[in-house]
Amino acid sequence: MLRAAPGDRIRLRVVNAASDTVFRLSLAGHRLTLTHSDGWPVEPVEGDSLLIAMGERYDLLVTLGDGAFPLTATPEGKDGQALALVRTASGSPLASAAATTAPAPSCRWRASVRWRAPPSRPERATARTTWFSPAR
Repeated sequence: MLRAAPGDRIRLRVVNAASDTVFRLSLAGHRLTLTHSDGWPVEPVEGDSLLIAMGERYDLLVTLGDGAFPLTATPEGKDGQALALVRTASGSPLASAAATTAPAPSCRWRASVRWRAPPSRPERATARTTWFSPAR
C-alpha cells in the first residue's frame, strides 16, 4: 500500500522484469503522464493505461485524487493480475476492492512518444553503437 495526501503528484518508476509477458498498467480513476522511457526523457504524453513489454522501463507522473485506488498490472493474453493499493488521507480500501476485478481500461494515449534530448549528454566513444527504439 502506498500512502499519500490528496493532490500529491507522485512519480511511478515501473519495470517489466518478466521474460515473456506484456503487462497493462493502470491506476483506477487517474490519468498517467509518461515522462521517461528506459531512462531517457520523452515528450510527456497522457493516457489511461500503459502497455509495458519485457525489459521496458517507464517513469510516470500522476496527481492523486482523494480515496483508495487499485494500481493494477494485468498480463495481456494471460490470467492473473498484480495489485497494489494507492491510498490518500481519506478513502476506504474496501470501496475499491470491487474495482480490481474489472479489466484495466484500454490504452488511449493522446500522442505518440517523441524522444527529447537530455539537457547534456556525456561524450561516448565513437566505436560504441547504442540502438534506441521509441516506445509505441
